[in-house]
Amino acid sequence: MNNLFSEQAAYTIDLSSLLKLFKESEAYYKGNFPSLWNKIEEAILEGEIISHIQVYDEIMQFNGDKDELMIWAKENKHLFRDYNLPEESDFIRIIGEKYPQFLSQGKHTIAHADPWLVAQARHQKLTVICDEGKTKHNSLHVVCREYKIPSLDILGLMKQKQWVV
Repeated sequence: MNNLFSEQAAYTIDLSSLLKLFKESEAYYKGNFPSLWNKIEEAILEGEIISHIQVYDEIMQFNGDKDELMIWAKENKHLFRDYNLPEESDFIRIIGEKYPQFLSQGKHTIAHADPWLVAQARHQKLTVICDEGKTKHNSLHVVCREYKIPSLDILGLMKQKQWVV
């Protein structure tokens, strides 16, 4: 395995995908697919998969202290990159002109990472990994498609990377 951050980041991962890996009731739960989790964790350790600090804030906001995802996020805080201002905030303003409801999506919470992930992906030329609906008007996938930012779900990542688990 290479050193931390030895690869150029290629992906930014959303909370929806992390939940698919950390919740026992979800399709790609790491306990059921340890080889998939090992590949994802290796890509994270190598810096190929990153995320945004807003995703970290969402995890801290929505998950209990003993939650496995929260514990893992605290141990792997290097994954969650800080804001890149003003580039990200400027692009979020542009998104808001066409998709105003995407910026809040009716969430009355402190953290809402979706716009920041799109801006991070645009600024750093990343692919967004997201496991939420692909057709909902305000979904990450729809907004990414509008701005020609590649997005895929975990299954798409597995196909793209040609991972067999």
